[in-house]
Amino acid sequence: MDRVPSSQPLSVEEAKTRLREAAERASPTGYVRQHPVETVGLALVAGLLAGRTRLPSTTAVMLAEQLLPLIIRQVGR
Repeated sequence: MDRVPSSQPLSVEEAKTRLREAAERASPTGYVRQHPVETVGLALVAGLLAGRTRLPSTTAVMLAEQLLPLIIRQVGR
């Protein structure tokens, strides 16, 4: 861990900043920002595989409903 011992406690703002950074590193967003090319390649392969498996339309719609908001949020940043 990158915890640095200090003699003084963190201020509230410093603690909030560290918490936000840690949460971003732990989320899929952190991986996408660190590895954008690999993420696009993985998404392409997953899309091709999903297209080949002939998913029922209900499953395809459910996947689209779950993934499209995530994609829109990532593109908007």
